[in-house]
Amino acid sequence: MKTFAIAFAVVFFIVSPALGDGVDEGLSNMATTELKTGTRNMIRAGIDTDDAIGMTQAMLKSHFRQEHAVKAQEIIVRALKEGLPVEPIMNKAHEGIAKRVQHENIIRAMEKVMSRYAFAYEQAGRLTQKEAQRNRIMDQMAECVTAYMADFDIDRLVYQLQYRGREMSKDEAVGLAIETFRATKDMARLHVKSKKATDLVIEALKRHYGTEKMAKMRQSFMNHAGKNSPNTVAEGYLEAITKGKRLENLGFSIGPVNSSVGSGRESVGTGGGSSLGGGGSGSPGKGAGGSRGGRR
Repeated sequence: MKTFAIAFAVVFFIVSPALGDGVDEGLSNMATTELKTGTRNMIRAGIDTDDAIGMTQAMLKSHFRQEHAVKAQEIIVRALKEGLPVEPIMNKAHEGIAKRVQHENIIRAMEKVMSRYAFAYEQAGRLTQKEAQRNRIMDQMAECVTAYMADFDIDRLVYQLQYRGREMSKDEAVGLAIETFRATKDMARLHVKSKKATDLVIEALKRHYGTEKMAKMRQSFMNHAGKNSPNTVAEGYLEAITKGKRLENLGFSIGPVNSSVGSGRESVGTGGGSSLGGGGSGSPGKGAGGSRGGRR
């Protein structure tokens, strides 16, 4: 009797996860055994049960072919194993389903989002190995890439932040990195060119801007960019910072069109033409060569 009880307990322990995970009930006859297994794999990897079942249900209701649905599940599991956030990847899947995007394109979009975060996670690791801090930098960096910042310019920023970080504590360096990428992200979202936004922020770093000062510059820029061409504002700010103007004196104005030029060019209240290269002040200057695209 005792042997039977032990055997029953072992069988129950093995079978109960399959009975108790809610997958069979949630998917009932909608899904094949393979898709149910994929859903369980998502749950075992760390996805909330309702979220895993909900994603599979959404794909089935949208008539995903099984190969595409399995691929989507595998992307989620792989992202979790690599330590990447899965919420933006799952959101991309649900967004594509809601918009009735072709299923192959939904898979591609999910892969692009995962690639974007993998790139950002790797780059953030050059600045800190503390997981929570690394993830915060990664989130800002990934949003920069989403806003069409070039990989090459992200690399330039990381390089400059590594150099700048030698002058401060590790926590201060992380705070500065987060604020630096937040500023760059906001400019990129206003369609400031990748190189131009990067040149501006790098020049601020060379001029020893800390976290608070970088945040003030970002806010000042956003205020002026709401009334003027963001690219022109970026040029004006870069020129002013290069000339050593104090942050509170970074006044910006669009003057009258220069009729003698006849090109409709806007004049900047900070002086003559803009300088995009930005001379350094004793810090490394990685050249601004071509940029890599494709990870969008």
